[in-house]
Amino acid sequence: TAFPVDPQTWPQTGKTQGGCTGQPARYYGIARDVTERKEAEAFINFQAYHDLLTRLPNRALFKDRLELAITHARRSQQKLAVMFLDLDRFKVVNDTLGHAMGDRLLQAVTHRLEKCLRRGDTLSRFGGDEFTLLLPSIHGHDDARNIARKLIHALKAPFQLGDHEVFVGVSIGISVFPEAGETMDLLIQNADIAMYHVKARGKDGYRFYSDSMSINTANRLSLERDLRLALERNELRVFYQPQVCSRSNRVVGLAALVRWQHPERGLLYPGDFLPLAEETRLVGKLSEQVIDQACRDVGRWISSGHSDLR
Repeated sequence: TAFPVDPQTWPQTGKTQGGCTGQPARYYGIARDVTERKEAEAFINFQAYHDLLTRLPNRALFKDRLELAITHARRSQQKLAVMFLDLDRFKVVNDTLGHAMGDRLLQAVTHRLEKCLRRGDTLSRFGGDEFTLLLPSIHGHDDARNIARKLIHALKAPFQLGDHEVFVGVSIGISVFPEAGETMDLLIQNADIAMYHVKARGKDGYRFYSDSMSINTANRLSLERDLRLALERNELRVFYQPQVCSRSNRVVGLAALVRWQHPERGLLYPGDFLPLAEETRLVGKLSEQVIDQACRDVGRWISSGHSDLR
């Protein structure tokens, strides 16, 4: 757009006279509206560093802020905490009510969590139903513990999604700089490890990372690998607990009990491997093997004369 410039608003000197005529110069300006371009640039920049569903910082922005916070904490000899949050029962809601309701639930959860934060804290959506939280400049474990309790309490009340009232909880793992790690990746990793220990103990709680957790995690990875091999090598054993009729003293039923004949650890009981099977989604294949073996055994006993077994 071209437009004339008012001479009164243009500071003139002797050099701004019009050529050799000695007449005052006339000026024209050209303006271009760049609002849409600037808005597009701002949106692209926002999209690069934020989650569009919750409008929280994404993984990249969280890591950038954590790196800066570590540098500041190291220089000033302060502590900071990283929390890894995983929603409990979110998958049930998402699978039952659909992804649209799941998205609404994530937005509602974000709204509640943000109310628990201090100025300067960074809540990030790490992916799926996982969040990370940076607490810079804390005095010690108590500060992180108080925030964790607030977060858990904030999600206790039910969420209203249309006609549905749903409940979710949160499992929180906490790593504190510098005891639980002095690098960005280590702090996030150890908070994640601590969170999985919360899951293993019943969910909906919090735990601080400790060195012993790394040992347990290594054992867990080894056990998971061995369990996958056990299913391929048929190392599961089915034992039977008889149900005896008190009148006839005859065996009328059997309860199938699974055990794992581990090649190095010996006979393992269900408590040693079933929680891991559920967590790694191997429990379906495990159940199929147990049922298949039980059906074969009971079928053979019925054929041999125990027709009243059930």
